[in-house]
Amino acid sequence: EVSKVTDFPSSGMPVKIIKISPDESRIAYLTSDKGIWKINVKPIGKGEAREIFNTKNLITNLVWHPKGKSILFSQKTEGFYQMFSVDLEGGEPVQISSASSDSFIQDVSSDGAGILFNTVTETSDLWRVENDTGKESLIASEIDAELWADVSPEGDTVVYQSIKNLRQGSNLLNGSIVLHPLSENSEPFPIAEKGFLPNWSPDGKRLAFLRLNEQDLELWTVAKTGDSLKLISKDGIERLGYKLSPYLRDHVKHISWSPDGSVIAFPATRDGVSNIWSASADGSGKQEKLSANVDKNQYLYSPVWSPIGKKIAFASRTKKWDAEGKRKFFVWVFEPDTKQQSKLLEAESEVRLLGWTENGKEIIFAAKKETGQFTLTPPETLVRAVSIESGAERELITLNNAYFNNIHLSPDRKAIGFTSRESGNDDVWIVSVEGGGKPRKLTQNNDSRSYFSSLAWSPDGKSIFFGKQTRFTLLSMLINPKIMEEKNEKSNK
Repeated sequence: EVSKVTDFPSSGMPVKIIKISPDESRIAYLTSDKGIWKINVKPIGKGEAREIFNTKNLITNLVWHPKGKSILFSQKTEGFYQMFSVDLEGGEPVQISSASSDSFIQDVSSDGAGILFNTVTETSDLWRVENDTGKESLIASEIDAELWADVSPEGDTVVYQSIKNLRQGSNLLNGSIVLHPLSENSEPFPIAEKGFLPNWSPDGKRLAFLRLNEQDLELWTVAKTGDSLKLISKDGIERLGYKLSPYLRDHVKHISWSPDGSVIAFPATRDGVSNIWSASADGSGKQEKLSANVDKNQYLYSPVWSPIGKKIAFASRTKKWDAEGKRKFFVWVFEPDTKQQSKLLEAESEVRLLGWTENGKEIIFAAKKETGQFTLTPPETLVRAVSIESGAERELITLNNAYFNNIHLSPDRKAIGFTSRESGNDDVWIVSVEGGGKPRKLTQNNDSRSYFSSLAWSPDGKSIFFGKQTRFTLLSMLINPKIMEEKNEKSNK
């Protein structure tokens, strides 16, 4: 028999975790609403839900105590997840752990004496591989994690974000922006704190980056010397989507300089409607809406300027699933001078914009071949081009077992760089855009525990930069000596 226990959709509140009490009479569940995390308990039969704790701090991993009178959980405090216990009758939670790393609770022994938890350690170093020879070289390997590189237009300097205590995505958006000259004996140096996703201006004199201010994103620029910091926009910038293993940005472009460097495009939701906006790069505060969306069910993303800056392409998807449980994906082009917007294609599988063709007449994109299952490395990814004049599509290449979120077009728009786990290990591959030959593997990774994060081409197309990350999980047990002592006394008697 099946009976309905909860009606979460009617509350409009997303539920993160559900756990059944030891006597199977109640459930505990975790919700998050407007930045407030709440632990609730509800009888499985008749009875209303009751909130037992709420906080602005992130919560994860609920576990019932075997006696059913308290709930244990992990909560972020002072930069790390620590384990806590809260009584069902109320009161402030009691902190159980105080480690200098995240402690994620997993289970409690039946006698309550042992708490099983895991800690995670991550490393990420920045590497370069030469496309002709396959030679790999280490660029940055510090105590912090280095990833998401961008190479200067001159090709002599790389910028990346450096994160302390990178653990399962925590602090990923709260690192430092670091410049690293590629000449011998040069040392890296930070140019901005509390930033992520650095992006060079076309003239190589400034960098744009995002900064997380509480729950909101801000767009900033800074000179490559580390001075002249400017706030460009802080109104409704969309959150960056990314994957954890490996750390891959959902889209090739989240913020995008115009070819002349005068404005920066980005997705933003204002007055409840998602659009592509631009902000003046001089910090004057002048902003302009670059798309003409009025549908609140559309989420716009990935602005990509045409080679001469007369048009801007972007993608969108529906926010809600239809009656068949599907979403629609679209590719658009907008002309800022004429304010004309055209829909180029509509698809039922996810679309990833890669860039424009060299002549500016087509847009190159990747699309998942529908499998009905979510995977970071779909069996086949179709790379196609769509005409901005007629909307006609043509197939370019098919990539096998490629990371869908790590496919990047070369600066000359003639090659694709991507990562694949086809051989059981992450490796970097390249292939001609027009399909003239088979993909060629550049790296020789023999460690299945090593994952490659987002790629970045050098401007001359001769090398590719990438993050090489590793994650280790340690399973441990915390023992309550008082309970163990009581058990031993009973055993002795």
